[in-house]
Amino acid sequence: MTQRGWFDVVGIDKGVFCMRFSSVGDVSNLVAWNPISRRKHVITDPIHGIADGSSFLFAFLYFPESVNYAVVSIYLELGDDPQCVFTLFDNSVGSWTPPLECPPFVRKLDPAYVNIDGTVYWVTWLHDNESDAPPYIISFSTLTTEFRQIPLPSDGLTTCHTILNRDGHLCITVNNHNVQAYNSVIWQAEVVHDEFVWTKLFEVGGNGPTFIPALMIENDVIRVLERHVEVNDVEGVEFTHIHLRRFYSEVGRRRSLLWVNYEGDVKLRTVHAFYEGFYPV
Repeated sequence: MTQRGWFDVVGIDKGVFCMRFSSVGDVSNLVAWNPISRRKHVITDPIHGIADGSSFLFAFLYFPESVNYAVVSIYLELGDDPQCVFTLFDNSVGSWTPPLECPPFVRKLDPAYVNIDGTVYWVTWLHDNESDAPPYIISFSTLTTEFRQIPLPSDGLTTCHTILNRDGHLCITVNNHNVQAYNSVIWQAEVVHDEFVWTKLFEVGGNGPTFIPALMIENDVIRVLERHVEVNDVEGVEFTHIHLRRFYSEVGRRRSLLWVNYEGDVKLRTVHAFYEGFYPV
């Protein structure tokens, strides 16, 4: 990789990585990499030459039973009539599907996603002046290539959300916080007669800095505190502090897992659990 090169983590699923990269800064590709077998597969970037000035996102899914994987790409095609389109890569086929137009309700998706049994879930985000239009969840099935709009719990329509996977169940956290305290309510969805029904699992909160839920391990919640601090009297010098904490919901106990400092302004994208370890990205 040259000095103009870059890379970005698309996703990690069951220990397999997918990254988008460029060695020279202009031409980009994707690569699926298994760190255990050391095998990799380079995939053409479907949005190369299209995404200039456009918004886009990816999702990566790995199926260990069949050793297959898939990549979903959603992006905005600019032009006289801008439209949101999607394409799907299946390594068993070896190519991307032709771009297809997304339904109108597929808009402003948070890049964070979860994958449950071949279906990808995102939550929408809204600007402050759009509070009259509540957010919701979007699902995409890699089997049927169909999108679906899923309403959120009625108690959490106008606040911050984190989408989670709890042992194959779709969960959402409703996060409320201020300068003095924070509170997160975890809800779980069940499908009843083809409709999503939300059940409140538990709450977690406390005083002090805000910890945002990042993932769930059985009934426990892994929460993250991310702070960006400037060094006093030193112009241009700053560092990022990241703290991972586990909340044991059945006993109400908290335990710190990781404290780490990075020089500069570092953004935490996701946290992944693999075997007995946790890996921030």
